Amino acid sequence: MNSYKFIAKDINGTNIKGKEAASDPSELIIILRNKGLYLINYKLVKQREKFNTTFNGIFGRRLALKDLSYLCKQFSVILSAGISIAEAIEILQEESIDNNLKSSLARIKSMIYNGDSLSNSMKKLGKVFPLFMIKMVAVGEESGKLDIILMKLSIYYEKQNKMRSKTISALIYPAVVFIVSIVIMLFLMIKVVPIFADNLLSSGGELPVITVFVLAISDFLTRQYPLIFVVMVFIIIASICVKDKYFYRIKKDRVKLNLPVIKKIYLKLVCSKFADAFSMLIGSGISVVKSLDIVAQLLDNIIIEEKLQACILKVNNGESLSSVIKDMKIFPKLLCSMIKIGEETGCIEELLHKVSEIFEEEAYESISKVTVLIEPVMICFLSVMVAFIIGATMLPMLNMMKVMGS
Repeated sequence: MNSYKFIAKDINGTNIKGKEAASDPSELIIILRNKGLYLINYKLVKQREKFNTTFNGIFGRRLALKDLSYLCKQFSVILSAGISIAEAIEILQEESIDNNLKSSLARIKSMIYNGDSLSNSMKKLGKVFPLFMIKMVAVGEESGKLDIILMKLSIYYEKQNKMRSKTISALIYPAVVFIVSIVIMLFLMIKVVPIFADNLLSSGGELPVITVFVLAISDFLTRQYPLIFVVMVFIIIASICVKDKYFYRIKKDRVKLNLPVIKKIYLKLVCSKFADAFSMLIGSGISVVKSLDIVAQLLDNIIIEEKLQACILKVNNGESLSSVIKDMKIFPKLLCSMIKIGEETGCIEELLHKVSEIFEEEAYESISKVTVLIEPVMICFLSVMVAFIIGATMLPMLNMMKVMGS
């Protein structure tokens, strides 16, 4: 796909300048004709500029939850006004101030003019748009209710963004305290302890074990910092390389589901996301089996995903949704009970939506409680470590003063 700068005339004879993505000049003419424009002149964008445009579109960063919510809301409003998808994309592209989104929408617009569907065009952009959004858009296209689906997606991503913001804001203070603690300890070990080291070593006599230990750590940090830096870089690169590997993901997901404190908070967040997404899918007319398949990929946990895939087979064999969810032995009883009541009353969408809000509030409360407990623990830890280092350096000096005094 090439990018062209063009000059065209509209029906009133006004010159229009712009940039458009097309595979060749003949396609560019067709795209402009569909907009009521007549090509006068064009120029192929230079390779570097072209690379930036396509790179941002195909391999661009994933859109933030806030941006997704705003995009879906705008898209829904424009479509509900009776404007076509292609024209709506063009309006969104012109109004967008985010270069990544702008270039992505340009690619989508070009693919739609070439006869591709909106959902398939979004899928071709890689990880720019979430899989859940693409699946929901496909449902909206099939059902003819794309504007309604997009408004639901806007509300969904807005909720996810609020929950994410609450979680981050609750963890900021403990994280800052932890970082400050590490920085202070490194400063003491690298800058302060070496000042006393020569005096302590030249004083003679036997040094306390605690002092020898602190001096050894200080010496290692000051002499081997290049090696420490290389090891840290290697660990970061290795983590990035294996983060999508099955063996790494399954170990990481198992830790999330088994750590005592984290397990409860993590499961509440997962339950909220599961209930909210499943409620939206069922309410959009998607079958239980297909909804389970989509939600399994959305939760980003291989262990839960594999168990949900097993649930799909059982549901296909005639078992009820509530019973197979209960047999997973992962989700809380409240969620299983609500699914069962929903199946019996036919109000599963409404009940799951309420359950999602309950778990969301419980998760935030749990995070807040843990944060309140972490703060004094971190302060005590910092105090003990600083006292330990200072004590280790001062103890031999006090002993020397005692000997000199006697």
